[in-house]
Amino acid sequence: PLEYSEQMEHVAPFAKRLHIDVADGEFAPRLISLSQVWWPVGVIADFHIMHQHPWREWETIISHRPQLVIVHAEADLEDFVVRIAELHPLGIALGLASFQPTPVTAIDPNLIALVDHALIFSGDLGHFGGDADLNLLDKILELKAINPRLEFGWDGGANKKNVAKLAKGGVNVITSGGFIHKAKDPLHAYIELAHRCM
Repeated sequence: PLEYSEQMEHVAPFAKRLHIDVADGEFAPRLISLSQVWWPVGVIADFHIMHQHPWREWETIISHRPQLVIVHAEADLEDFVVRIAELHPLGIALGLASFQPTPVTAIDPNLIALVDHALIFSGDLGHFGGDADLNLLDKILELKAINPRLEFGWDGGANKKNVAKLAKGGVNVITSGGFIHKAKDPLHAYIELAHRCM
């Protein structure tokens, strides 16, 4: 919780949209519990739910009122249609993430057709950094063919060297944890990334 607070303080002065990872200790190493999650007033929050059984804490997830909840295609997604029906009336979007080795063909196209956001995951669950595998941008075209209204996110290894390629490759929302949080001047790092995306 202390590290989480410090990270929030780093980005609170300039962040407009936050990507918050929560894990269950089974699907991914536990970082912070849902009961400890908070974010600055006026900032949009996306929840990346790294849980094998995301519905077990569904009421708590919804109670936070994030603008987007992202679950993993590799998780237990029984009753997916019921859960998405619970989110949309509350103005909460639902996203679907997939690991690097998971091909789009391995994901139920009916799920892809229902979600609002697709997260291209190129990182190491629960850790900053990693390398951005730009070959994963090919997934965007495959996913768009199933659901052309998708917003696309990227998580893992985004930095000043590749952020422009990610933006040009069709990514709408680029999550950059390590590059910003490990920088001596997080605001400067954020501005540099944003400038390279223009």
